[in-house]
Amino acid sequence: MKTTVYSAVFGNYDTLHPAAYPSLCFTDGGMLSVDGWSYHGIYSGRDPKWANRQCKILSHKHLDTEYSIYHDGNVQMLTSPDKLIADYLGDADIAVFAHPEGRDCIYDEAREVLRQHKAKPGAVGAQTERYRQDGFPTRFGLSACYVIIRRHTGAVRRFNGLWWNEYEKGAKRDQLSFDYVRWKTGIKVATILGNLFTGTSKDFKRFPHERGEQDFTMVDWRTAYGKQLIPEERQYLKDAATLIDTRFRGPVFVNIGIFRYASMYCLRAGSENAMLFGIDIKPPDVKPADRLRSVDIIVDSAECHAAFDRAIHLLFIDGDHHYAGVKADLENWTPKIAPGGIVVMHDYAPRPEHLVLLPHLEGVRRAISEWVKGANWKRLDAPGSFAAYERPK
Repeated sequence: MKTTVYSAVFGNYDTLHPAAYPSLCFTDGGMLSVDGWSYHGIYSGRDPKWANRQCKILSHKHLDTEYSIYHDGNVQMLTSPDKLIADYLGDADIAVFAHPEGRDCIYDEAREVLRQHKAKPGAVGAQTERYRQDGFPTRFGLSACYVIIRRHTGAVRRFNGLWWNEYEKGAKRDQLSFDYVRWKTGIKVATILGNLFTGTSKDFKRFPHERGEQDFTMVDWRTAYGKQLIPEERQYLKDAATLIDTRFRGPVFVNIGIFRYASMYCLRAGSENAMLFGIDIKPPDVKPADRLRSVDIIVDSAECHAAFDRAIHLLFIDGDHHYAGVKADLENWTPKIAPGGIVVMHDYAPRPEHLVLLPHLEGVRRAISEWVKGANWKRLDAPGSFAAYERPK
């Protein structure tokens, strides 16, 4: 019997606790090593909560296993996987805890979600009204999804897929849709004994959510947290940095829009020799690894360009995404690029699949298109939403 115990921690949201049984954590990188845990770096291209839910709900997409036991990052498993499966699955395919506060109705849960401002009222209202129209009854039961024991059957795969669809189009509260999907599919769900919030479970222990420290020796350019960089774009930045490193001695790289350094890790991976500058209007909410060896300039890029007196060999623009901001970055910073140097711009592609397209992104494309007409630079092939140009020699 193959069983995988796993969790998913993105954005460094939780601190894992030692595992008595081999466990796997899906993560976007930078977590401290914890006894009993192995780590799998995964890129989602979305925010940490979305990434967690995707791994949590779609277990069959991420694991090749007969059984899986998912638990949140702030939960510790106390009982062996084999015993949990024997104790709780039986003729059921899924086992979860009942809601810890005694609610037994999705509609009551929706009112509590609104009271605590945990989701947008319009999304919650639309979701629950759709369930009413479909005939979903009151008092059907309310599950808590911080632990999920699953037998990976065809029925469970179908359940996971429908649950994910409900999560994606609903209020982004997985507990609002779990029991609706249980009702819709007729799948048998067993109840794990005890209450994690009152400490009466003999099988699991819950800790307060605590944002973990980061081990920056583990930060990898392929998985370093960044909201929108897809793997092909990361590879392109690394390869562009390597190319520029062969053309220039001691090249200068400027990265406008730091966020959490994802793009800068890619640039550093491509060139150990470059001087790497990051510019952003506000400080990042994480510290960079020492090996990144970057200089952060925390000021509006529109204000500091005049004082930057170095020739630039690779410029990455991913800052202000409004038309005026992109236009200013192009006008202010591309003249500093040396002949043979490259500018790479993010979020240009007409409909990048990895991006939730927002109206103001039209300004990115408009600003770049206008700049291109007057620049007479060589366009380079670039993946995803990148646009890249080389200054004539």
